[in-house]
Amino acid sequence: MLKFVTWIAEKISEAVDQEYYNPEIIKQELMNLSKKFDEGEISEEEFNKREAELLDRLSESKSREDN
Repeated sequence: MLKFVTWIAEKISEAVDQEYYNPEIIKQELMNLSKKFDEGEISEEEFNKREAELLDRLSESKSREDN
């Protein structure tokens, strides 16, 4: 039973990783972020912080594709 639970946890972790580093999802999040900034919903500081995080994820996703 423990092996099954461990296997399930690994599969869930892999799925979360795939979604977190999915370039299309990241690009969509960047567009949404830009829209929020343009509409004044978030500050420039928040925009810059979040944009840097998303660009780091995008860069990491490209590194993962190359391996």
